[in-house]
Amino acid sequence: MTRSRRLFRLVTCSLWALIMADFLGGVQPAWCRESKELQELVKKLADTDPEIRRRAAQAVGSFSFPESGFDGEVVEALAEALTNDDREIRVAAARAFSHLSMLPGWPLSRQAVDALVGALEDPEVSVLKNAAHALGHVTDPRVLVPLIVAMRTDDSGVISAASGASRHLLNRGLVTDEAIQALIDSLGYERASRHVISLLAMVRDRVPVGPLITLLAHEPVRVRRGAAAVLAALERPEAAGPLTAALDDEDQEVRRQVTLALGRIPDPDRVRDLAKAAEDREEVVRLAAVAGLQRGGTAALEILLRRLTKDESPKVRREAAIGLRTIGDSRAAAPLLDALKTEENYDTWIEIASGALGHWNDNKEVARAIVQALTKPDPRVRKGAAIALQVDSYKVLLLNTEEAKPLAEVLSDPEVEVRKAAVGALKLLAQERRAPGEAIVPLQAAANDEDLEVRRFAKETLGLLSPPPHRSPESRDPRPKP
Repeated sequence: MTRSRRLFRLVTCSLWALIMADFLGGVQPAWCRESKELQELVKKLADTDPEIRRRAAQAVGSFSFPESGFDGEVVEALAEALTNDDREIRVAAARAFSHLSMLPGWPLSRQAVDALVGALEDPEVSVLKNAAHALGHVTDPRVLVPLIVAMRTDDSGVISAASGASRHLLNRGLVTDEAIQALIDSLGYERASRHVISLLAMVRDRVPVGPLITLLAHEPVRVRRGAAAVLAALERPEAAGPLTAALDDEDQEVRRQVTLALGRIPDPDRVRDLAKAAEDREEVVRLAAVAGLQRGGTAALEILLRRLTKDESPKVRREAAIGLRTIGDSRAAAPLLDALKTEENYDTWIEIASGALGHWNDNKEVARAIVQALTKPDPRVRKGAAIALQVDSYKVLLLNTEEAKPLAEVLSDPEVEVRKAAVGALKLLAQERRAPGEAIVPLQAAANDEDLEVRRFAKETLGLLSPPPHRSPESRDPRPKP
């Protein structure tokens, strides 16, 4: 606060007390009282009596800190209190700064910022956490490096407070090359690495790749893990070569992060590298490879099909199926249907396989495979095909009458989903005058089906297939008979 503003408040409070004494009994406005109260409390933090200091510290720590009570004198006194030998006083001062720093329009002084930076080395965790919180609200980029250094600890609370403050500053564009280097140097601290990686990802365009590539060959292993994870977040093509070499790292987490990084680099040549990772002995690495292959387009088709049919891990097979659905190549239709025969997590496979098949609605081969699958002995395959058909029944219009005959055969299937899919598809064909004649008798039986929806569709389809009733010439004459 400027000297003129403090003087103005002091004069105003004094005049208010004199002028309004007769009307208000000498009562000052709340902001004058609160300002005076806070100043008195802060002064008592330096009292020689330890009991007075403790009571003042407790009061300051719980003060509401209205905007009117925040001035230069208070800040200077609190900054001094941050270096007090008494732990309780330092805690109270740090809490006060944590509150004060959030007040709008009241920037912290340089002295206060320096005191808070010094408090980041305080042995008392509560002091450190509150100081970090306060520094997250300043506009001085000098505080970033001390905050990052403060994260190099095993205390999760301190790490969270310091990383949160750093994130706040980075969001405001307060980033320096020194801060980025400090983050890179912090990758070896296991507890903080997740936060460090996230912070580096926020400023990805300014992070140099060279130092990270160098760290890929370093010991200990946690440094390599951190470097690989950051490279995965950066998605930088120039790192592709060193990342490929790191696929042979002895540590599975390094290989996993390297594989994730390769999968995020927009380069068709990466499919070859991911194919190698897809053969890794560890499931987590193969999962990362399959996730990256989902972005590889048709070039990744054969690799994903191999994982779908050969991989020993149900998780990898599931991810491969998702990848095939994403690519959308109809050559995956038959393998996806076959996969339904053997997968234990049946509901998941129904969702994946039938979802993919249901949306490939412009390919005749897919439509033919689905209809033929409705007649398979395995009920799981039939149900999966039925759901795929229900996702988009219009795909049956790609088929000729002969290819649509299996729809009539399954109208008596024990699975209600199969019957629903078949009768719905037959209705579409009947509307186009392309339903097979062999469907009439099965439809007549389906008109009495136990399922209401099957009965309704069967009757509607029969109405489309049946010729209009023959009427004699007399019956068509609207005139009354004589």
